[in-house]
Amino acid sequence: MISARSLAHVTTVAAALCCSAASAQEALEAFGPSSIKHKVIALDIASTAWAPDGTTTLVIGNPAIADAVLPRSGDNLMVLTGKSYGMTNIIALDADGRPLGETLVRVEQPATPTVTVMRGTLRETWICAPRCEQTLTLGDNPEFFGNSNTQIGTRNGTASAR
Repeated sequence: MISARSLAHVTTVAAALCCSAASAQEALEAFGPSSIKHKVIALDIASTAWAPDGTTTLVIGNPAIADAVLPRSGDNLMVLTGKSYGMTNIIALDADGRPLGETLVRVEQPATPTVTVMRGTLRETWICAPRCEQTLTLGDNPEFFGNSNTQIGTRNGTASAR
């Protein structure tokens, strides 16, 4: 059962996320106590953050939204990668499974020079820096996305076969 306080937090987060980018920080702050760290990362871009001392395990609330790894044992550096748009959390645990800290992670569109092409209601996204090339972007026309994905898979398969 959801408490009235939890429901108020969820309502605040939902309202803030739908309104503006400036409100997104308010949503992050409303989601939890100030002891919880907040991190905004870009989709498909690796970024770093510091885990609490003694962290041996990272638990990801929704691995479809973000991934986190500790690349070296005994190091506090986390590498975060945005997998899908949205918000999730990462909990750091020590060797005995005790929680050491929590980070809320929001994944957003990367700040790249893109062009959106609308063909009726179907969307295509192109990265234009300095010339325009197809890119896989969540929400694009499934046929455009699928064709690009197939070409990438074929190219990568050919490259790894050598």
